[in-house]
Amino acid sequence: MTLDITRRLDLGFPVWPGDPAYERVPHLETEPYVAVSRLVMSTHTGTHVDAPLHFVPGGTAVDALELDRFWGPCLVIDLREEVADLASDDGALLLRGGHLSTACRRAGLPPETWKKAERLLLRTDTVRDIAGVPERTPGVSPTLAKTLSGGPLRLIGIDTPSVDARTGTVDEDHPAHRTLLGAGRAFLEWLDLAGVATGHYEISALPLRLAGADGSPVRAALRPLTA
Repeated sequence: MTLDITRRLDLGFPVWPGDPAYERVPHLETEPYVAVSRLVMSTHTGTHVDAPLHFVPGGTAVDALELDRFWGPCLVIDLREEVADLASDDGALLLRGGHLSTACRRAGLPPETWKKAERLLLRTDTVRDIAGVPERTPGVSPTLAKTLSGGPLRLIGIDTPSVDARTGTVDEDHPAHRTLLGAGRAFLEWLDLAGVATGHYEISALPLRLAGADGSPVRAALRPLTA
């Protein structure tokens, strides 16, 4: 069974403040029938990859990232319970290592499983209504980012617009981006992980080969791995 974990792009899909709105404009339609469309979007629209170049001057561009980073065994962690507990507080919704360990234990996995993952996806279910980019979304804490940057992790993804927690302020410093991208890791953002349980999967989320680009849209999919 293949699970499509890509958000559907359509007119009105929310974009990060300041990014161009998504458009698919008919460019050509002839007889006999041939149709060609023109796309208007940023490299970070919809389900997409962040390359290190997104936050690191001179960092690795998306076309220089090795493809096997985006294709292989992957750990998904369902953090809905942990996020619900965090939401009762008015502060930033910062996901920490203890949250990941608790969620792994709840699913019958060793609590330290996440520390061994090369590809890690975080399910929060906090952005189901895509009428706009929410002002408050969960994300990786600075401490967790530092821990992950020192381990085998190559790719981390989340079902929100950003791996960093969003608090609605305009001066957010994006510490998880700076730490993890600075350590050569790559991100998947705006995933659709609804219905995906904690466990081991195979992921395919290949970016386009955009020369010198800081990111790329992807079509991301999972297949459950049997024990």
